[in-house]
Amino acid sequence: MKSAPAEFDAKPSLLAYALCVLLASVTFPLIWVGGLVTTYDAGMAVPDWPGTYGYNMFLYPWQTWFYGPWDLFIEHGHRLLGALAGMIAIGLVAASLVGHSPQWLRVASIAALVLVIMQGALGGARVLLDERVVATVHGCVGPGFFAYVCTLAFWIRQSRIEAATRESAVHVKSRGTVVMNLTPELVAAMKSPSATDRSEVKKLLTIVLPLAVAVALQMIVGAMVRHVPVTATAGYFKSAVLIHVVLGLVIAIQSLAIVWKLRSLAVARAFRGIATLIAAVVIVQISLGVATYVVKYAFPTILVDEAAFSSLGLSTERAVAGFTVIEKGFVQAMITTAHVANGSLLLAGVTLLASRVLVQSFSGSHLMSTKTHLPLHQGASA
Repeated sequence: MKSAPAEFDAKPSLLAYALCVLLASVTFPLIWVGGLVTTYDAGMAVPDWPGTYGYNMFLYPWQTWFYGPWDLFIEHGHRLLGALAGMIAIGLVAASLVGHSPQWLRVASIAALVLVIMQGALGGARVLLDERVVATVHGCVGPGFFAYVCTLAFWIRQSRIEAATRESAVHVKSRGTVVMNLTPELVAAMKSPSATDRSEVKKLLTIVLPLAVAVALQMIVGAMVRHVPVTATAGYFKSAVLIHVVLGLVIAIQSLAIVWKLRSLAVARAFRGIATLIAAVVIVQISLGVATYVVKYAFPTILVDEAAFSSLGLSTERAVAGFTVIEKGFVQAMITTAHVANGSLLLAGVTLLASRVLVQSFSGSHLMSTKTHLPLHQGASA
């Protein structure tokens, strides 16, 4: 019995998909714990690297870790989570190199492992050099890696779905005979998009790509706000915060514009769900951003209704003075870190949407992937 051509058999394994999803699932709490490390200024709680106070990272006494100082707990925990992510990334590479995995998955998996190694090296350099600039870069690469892995998981799943569709349409029999079972749904999926569809998707691309760029810049500026150099002037911080706020408003407008645009596009069905989710995440992010400012720097006096306070016999200054900022308190730490983590979710969502629109713009098939290869041998029938 003969088998189908190699390009037909190329299909990501279920193990590769599971490991990619697991890697994304570990990376998100890793970002959260990393945010806590920054919030509590615990980046130097362990002065050596890659070990922990002279111990092998994995052999450090768990009693000291669990019952020691809080900053030691989160810093060492951050390292262990990072090591776990690295092990999963190695497993993903191994899973992609065996069997009939497509070439693009092998390259993408190796790239994921390289990113994990680079992020770990940046974390170590941040400790050994005690340098805030390195911490800023480290804080940017983490969300970028999370977005990459989430997008990779989606495309592995999409590739598996398309491979299963092809397999259900083609039956390989003895003597190299191939019997085609092309259902109306598969035929419709294989048809090239119309000129109108391509034009609509490319119009959407002109909105989605600027949003992706704006979100990426916002992550960088946010990292600059979080890791202010000790030698920075007050003007540096004010400028960074102002840019952060302006970019946030731009992103909100862009995300709402995409949702509105999708209401009138015939090809919107494939993108409407993720676009709506992105808009919701943006709203949550803005709310967390305002809450972060309040718990860190007190309530802005310009937002206080002076007339309302005056009617109660109170002054705005007195109202604001009654608000106490508890530095590194539980509420402040959770809200600030949630703002960072939710920003990573936003970057992942926008990256996924941009990749889907890009592929749909240049793909020759409605299947939204690389060109589908169906083996046509002598004796094929439909």
